[in-house]
Amino acid sequence: MLSCASCQHCVFCRFCSEVKAVNPLPSKPILGLLGAPGSGKSFIAQQFEKLNCAVIDADRLAKAQLDDPEVREQLVGWWGEQILDVAGQIDRAAVGQIVFQDKAELAKLEQLIHPRVQVERQRLRTQYQADPAVVAIVEDVPLLLEKRLEAGCDRLIFVDAPRKMRLSRIRKTRGWTDEQ
Repeated sequence: MLSCASCQHCVFCRFCSEVKAVNPLPSKPILGLLGAPGSGKSFIAQQFEKLNCAVIDADRLAKAQLDDPEVREQLVGWWGEQILDVAGQIDRAAVGQIVFQDKAELAKLEQLIHPRVQVERQRLRTQYQADPAVVAIVEDVPLLLEKRLEAGCDRLIFVDAPRKMRLSRIRKTRGWTDEQ
């Protein structure tokens, strides 16, 4: 179910009027997607793209940062070459093994990656605001509330799915275990 967090009505059937109500000014509304891993946020983001919305996928931006030579160098400096794959690129699973077992290491990684992602998110927002073909900007940002980024959104949209379905999806798409 896709619904506006403030009014709980379906966004798709009234999308155009919702967009105008969110922000009648010339700037385009920013819609933040919320939901647990495996809830279907990426699917909903794809639906918004079909409605001429631009989507900012913070996960994709964070993953792209791992290809940055400065980031690679810093991570190897912290955790050694064991975090590199055979091609010499960052092995996300190896990094995950480190950071998901130690909150201090996770915080260190976030302090390196999150500011870079924020800069790119802001650059994309500016680009999309200037694009006349874009009617709204959708932010797919994990930890949107936890990192207190919701104030930058005009509306929040909560995406949900039954727990069993979410677990099945993330086991299949991400290879996660139930514990993760």
